[in-house]
Amino acid sequence: MKKIVIMLLMSLMLVSCSSKKEEKNTTETNTSEVKKEENQEDKKENKKKEGETTEQNGLKKTVIFTNKELNKTGESGSIKYNFTKIQVSKITATTDDAAQMFEVEKGKEFAIVVFDIEVENTSDKDVSFYISQAKLISNTKEQVEPDMIASTYIDGEFLGAVKKNGTNVYLLKNSKAEDIKSVEIRISAPTDKNFNKLGEDIKFTIDIPN
Repeated sequence: MKKIVIMLLMSLMLVSCSSKKEEKNTTETNTSEVKKEENQEDKKENKKKEGETTEQNGLKKTVIFTNKELNKTGESGSIKYNFTKIQVSKITATTDDAAQMFEVEKGKEFAIVVFDIEVENTSDKDVSFYISQAKLISNTKEQVEPDMIASTYIDGEFLGAVKKNGTNVYLLKNSKAEDIKSVEIRISAPTDKNFNKLGEDIKFTIDIPN
């Protein structure tokens, strides 16, 4: 139930492209003019959604920041990752049931940070890499892991050269979304079947200009 509520609230870019973009992709090649026009449309759509408030299933959501072109990429060992998109919103539980579901006080505002993520193992060897356990540390001094019910889990066992994708949803219950100016992401290095590290631990910061 908790996951359904969050997914209903997430009028996120993280799940689908606009119909206009789909039409262009089917009728035109990737010329620089088309790309430029699409980027401008995306930016306008992002600005339009920022500040929008929706209420559903006992939760009120206001989008604070959206970036569909985050594309924070990196590598560790044979693993390549890309945090493709981000959205930051403020959430308020307006009913007792919703407050109990999220273990917050009714009427108390908290923040939600959502990432779309792509991961690839470029090796034919089996690798373990648990990006769905990536820790987030905010400038508001909260340290959280993805909410396992709300997130779209990425299985950490990469059996050869495979690609996977999913969504990490972070609930910052003691932060206001407007106060989140940066988040640091930390992920443990990929390992082999004997738990030997195959690369370096990952650590990077994403600025949020809201």
